[in-house]
Amino acid sequence: MGDNDAWTGPWASPRLMERKDVTAVKSLSNSRLQVARKDYGDCIVGTMSVDRLTGDVLRTFLEEDPKPIFVANIRTAAIVTGDAIDLAKSLQVGLGGFGDLQRALSQATLSTYVDPETQFITRALSQHTKVSNYVQLDDRRFRIERKGLGDVVVLFLNDYELSAEHVRDAIASYGAFDAIVDKNPNSEPSKGAFAAVAHTGIELIGTWSSFLGELNKRWT
Repeated sequence: MGDNDAWTGPWASPRLMERKDVTAVKSLSNSRLQVARKDYGDCIVGTMSVDRLTGDVLRTFLEEDPKPIFVANIRTAAIVTGDAIDLAKSLQVGLGGFGDLQRALSQATLSTYVDPETQFITRALSQHTKVSNYVQLDDRRFRIERKGLGDVVVLFLNDYELSAEHVRDAIASYGAFDAIVDKNPNSEPSKGAFAAVAHTGIELIGTWSSFLGELNKRWT
């Protein structure tokens, strides 16, 4: 862990102590906290702050003792790559942001935690009759394999007002994909958002129900 991340444990500790189901938080290091919970056993969590959480970054972080059962990246709007997600699963370590850690502490086993957005997406894909398989490429993109139709790569956002800036940032941050879906049910993409994907070959799908319908069609 870099020196610039040393603040994360001291920052997280008092915030975790505000929880009614947490009885104590002991600092084991600047990046390791032992959390005692009323209803479940004690657990060790790791804290870090990086813009882009890759498999190599996570592997290096986990080399420090003691091994955490959950790693919380405090940095907001961070990108989590697919190899980091796969590594966490293979090592049975929960992964997410600080809000995810807060939710994970409410369940018995933190290592199996999956964030609500990913749960929503994977449940829908698993139930769709045209979807034969899917692979999570990173925290926002999924490659979706369809029966009798081509594979598509979709980036999922959850913005109340999807703007041109959101779209341009997504393209710059996540690279190649075929479509953007804003899964926020109260969102309506702006005209600027549609203009931002013009001539890029990326389709902007405005609603979740429209996306589920589009999965039945061959994309050009």
